[in-house]
Amino acid sequence: MSPPKLLLLNTIGLTGVELLLTELARWPGVLALPGQNFSIFRHNLYRPHEFTGFTAGEVFDSLARELHTREGRTWMGLTKHMTDAERAAYPAAEHRELFVARVGESRDVITALESFIVTFHAACGAPVEQAQYLTWFSNNVLLCHSHYQDFAARVKVVHVSCRIDRWLTMISQTRTWDCVAACRFYLLNSLFAAHYQAQNADCLTIYSDDVADRPAEVLPRIAEFLGVSLPGADAAAPVPGFIKRNDAWIAAQQASAKELHAIYKDLGWYQLAATFEQWSPEFLARPRTRELLDKFARFWNTTSHTNFDWIGPVGDELMDDLVECYPRRNVRNFNFTFYHEYFTLHSDSHDRTTARLDHFLGCLEDEIIIPRLPYFLKVCMEYLISAARNNIKLRHSYIPLRSGSVYTRLASPEYQAKIPQFGLAAKMAEMEALITEADTVCVPS
Repeated sequence: MSPPKLLLLNTIGLTGVELLLTELARWPGVLALPGQNFSIFRHNLYRPHEFTGFTAGEVFDSLARELHTREGRTWMGLTKHMTDAERAAYPAAEHRELFVARVGESRDVITALESFIVTFHAACGAPVEQAQYLTWFSNNVLLCHSHYQDFAARVKVVHVSCRIDRWLTMISQTRTWDCVAACRFYLLNSLFAAHYQAQNADCLTIYSDDVADRPAEVLPRIAEFLGVSLPGADAAAPVPGFIKRNDAWIAAQQASAKELHAIYKDLGWYQLAATFEQWSPEFLARPRTRELLDKFARFWNTTSHTNFDWIGPVGDELMDDLVECYPRRNVRNFNFTFYHEYFTLHSDSHDRTTARLDHFLGCLEDEIIIPRLPYFLKVCMEYLISAARNNIKLRHSYIPLRSGSVYTRLASPEYQAKIPQFGLAAKMAEMEALITEADTVCVPS
C-alpha cells in the first residue's frame, strides 16, 4: 500500500469548510485533523512555515499553537471545536512525544504536517495503518505553496469556496467587513486558486454551500477525486473535535444570504463574483493576469494583513484589468445607497463610522433590509444617532425616531438578541440616550 498523502482543504477564510472536514473525518482511509490548523508561524498568520534550526519539540510546539479571542474562546487550532471534556481528555503530552519520535531529524514542512496528523490520531487511539489521506484545513495555503518543496506532487488539494452571497453572510457573522471591498477579495483569491488548479491536476474546487444544501450531489465528486469509497450513514469520526451539522444554522445562513443578495445584486463586483465560472477561464488565459497573480503571492508573503476588505495595490491593479475586460454597470439600489453611500466603515474603521445622512427617512425606512449582522446593525444605529443629533441641534419639524420602522425592528427581540453578541450594547445605549434627548428637546413651544 502506498504511503498516505497530504490532503489540504484550502479556503480563502470563513467559507464553511468545517462542514466538509466533519464529513471527511467519517470516510475510511481519511485521517482528518479537527479544528483549523498550521495557520500561524512565529507572529504571522497564513504565511510560510520554516523549521530550519528548530528542535523536533519546537516544531511540534509551532504546529500545535492555538489563538484565542479576548474572551478566551479558541478560534484557531486543534481544539477549536472540542467540548471542554474533549479538550481535557486530549493527550497532548503523548501526541508531542509520538511526533518527536516520528519526525526525527527532518525539518521538511510537509513531513512535519504529515507527522503531526498521524501522531494525533495515534495518541487518541485511532487506527492509522490503512490511511490514504492525512487531511487538514487552513486559509490561503496556496498563496505560499511555492515555499514548500514539491508541494504540488506531494499534496492533493480540495479548494473549498463558497458562493458570494453565502460567503458575505459567513464573514459578516464574525466581524464588521465592508462587503463591497470583500467582493474584490473574493474575486482576487478565487482567481489565485483557479490559477493554481489550472496548473495542477491534483486540485478540485467545490462550494461549501453545496456540501450544506446538496451533499448527495457533491460528495460523490469528492470521493471520485480522492479515489475512496463513501462511508455508511452510521460511520463516525474516530477522533473528537469536529462540528455537528446544524440545520437551523444553515437555514438562518440561507435567509441572510437572500437579504445580502437583495442589497448587493446591482453591484458590479458582486455580479462578477456571482458569474465567476463563466468568465474566469478566459481571464486567467491572459499572461498579464497570471503575472499579476504571481506578483500578488509574492506581495502577500511579505505582508501581515489578513483583511477581507483590503487587497492591496497589486490586487487593485488586477481588479482594474478585470473591469476593463468585463465591465459591469452599477444600478442604483436604495439599500446599497443607504449602507454604502450614506455611511462608510470597514474592518479597520468600524469604530469611527463616517455618516453622510442626517435626516429621518420616513416611509422609506420600510424598504430598508436589515440583516442581523454587525455591519448592517451598526449602520442602522449610526443612522438613528445621526438623525437624533441633527434633531437636537435644529429642534423643529420633528417626527419621533422611535415611531419608525428601523428603530422598531432594532428594538424587537430577534434583533436585541444579536446586540450583545456583536459587542454593540454600548452603541445601542448611545443611540437610545440621544433619541430620548431628542424627544425631550423637540417639543412644541
